[in-house]
Amino acid sequence: MENEKWTLRRRKLRYILVFIVILVIDMLIVIYAHPSKKATLYLGGFTAFFQTVIAVSAIWGNEIRALFLGPKLVLSLDRPEGQITKLISKNESPAGFVAIKLPPTALPARFFHLRVQNKRKGAPATRTQVILFSIVRPHKAGDPKALSINGRLPFPWKFRGGDSDPQIRFKDAVMYSVIGPDDYCDLAMLTADGHFLLRAEHWMLVDEYLEIKSGEKTTVEAIAIAENAQSNLLTLDISWDGVWPGEEDEHVTEHIKIEPSRPLSKRKREVDC
Repeated sequence: MENEKWTLRRRKLRYILVFIVILVIDMLIVIYAHPSKKATLYLGGFTAFFQTVIAVSAIWGNEIRALFLGPKLVLSLDRPEGQITKLISKNESPAGFVAIKLPPTALPARFFHLRVQNKRKGAPATRTQVILFSIVRPHKAGDPKALSINGRLPFPWKFRGGDSDPQIRFKDAVMYSVIGPDDYCDLAMLTADGHFLLRAEHWMLVDEYLEIKSGEKTTVEAIAIAENAQSNLLTLDISWDGVWPGEEDEHVTEHIKIEPSRPLSKRKREVDC
């Protein structure tokens, strides 16, 4: 996962630096080869430079185009207050009784989403997933204790998966997306009966980390990774006072805080990796 922290900006600067060095070397060669021909000095230097650029493009053309002309993904929190919805559960008669269907029940729930933007909509980002990169929950002493995720735990895309079986529905929802227009994925879900859960794909080693408990702060890092691009690493601090905020948006942020924060890599080295 450490390689995925290598940002596109640093890679762009590396290519620019390489080209500048090539240009300087080419011009120095022209100067020493033809010291008296000042009129053709710059023309010769730029000619040699562009010849070198053509040769480099023939080798790394696809990668260079992806860096400078490819998709540019930006990951952010969509709405701090989230979006209210109803979870519909099917009720069946208990075992041993005549099979009848009872009226479905609707449990109010509030979903919080991440937004994936593509600043270059003409260059779609293919096979994109938003994944849980790392997560921190406070341990008993109150100091942050980080768990780096060794592998991809994707967040489900919003409104994906329509099968009645929850396992099939979730599997469909975490499939890849093409980001030309903006897309959204679920970050967390708070139900009216007091369960606040991160929506990352369940994995038994981190299941206990996925529940956001009352009075504690959880820090998560997420990143959108595509076949031909990756986004910024988004760090969010999430806390909840244990109160269901109701179905109106205006009081949600009084009880639930989801705020951008400093990357874990820039915090004090008191984390457990």
